[in-house]
Amino acid sequence: MSQAHIDSLKNEVVDKKNQIQQLETERKEEWETWSESQRELNCLILSEAKSDLGELNRLVSNTIIAYNNAKRAEQSMPFGQRPFSNEELKAMQQKLNIPLRKDDVCERKGAGSSVFYIETHTALEKARDIFGADYSIEVKGEPQIVFQGNTNGKNLVCVKAVVRLRLV
Repeated sequence: MSQAHIDSLKNEVVDKKNQIQQLETERKEEWETWSESQRELNCLILSEAKSDLGELNRLVSNTIIAYNNAKRAEQSMPFGQRPFSNEELKAMQQKLNIPLRKDDVCERKGAGSSVFYIETHTALEKARDIFGADYSIEVKGEPQIVFQGNTNGKNLVCVKAVVRLRLV
């Protein structure tokens, strides 16, 4: 069930209302010229069209109620249970395909090699930008201090941690 389905049903209602209006107009304009059987046929067709319209209106109402209930249930799902829409997934994929800026990538020189990384605040900022508030981060295992010392007169502590990013 989707908004497109509801819109299609609403269009059927409009079409049925137009059909009824046309039948009623014909009835007013030509009633005197019709035979008894034509009058009875018009009344029968008009009655069936009004009955169909009533059924369509009930169907539209029930469909809208079910659609709204499904939306509310989806929105109230526990953290991590709500599925992403196709539009949300597409937007996330587009943002994930954007390369990091050079300013976002840090470099630490070691014994003969360099380590490239992004800082925690940058990772969180990017996650918020891409996933909105619909994610959680879990630190896996114990963070490890990989360097602690004084560099150029500044105290420095580098910590390594493995984290899991979960989308809801």
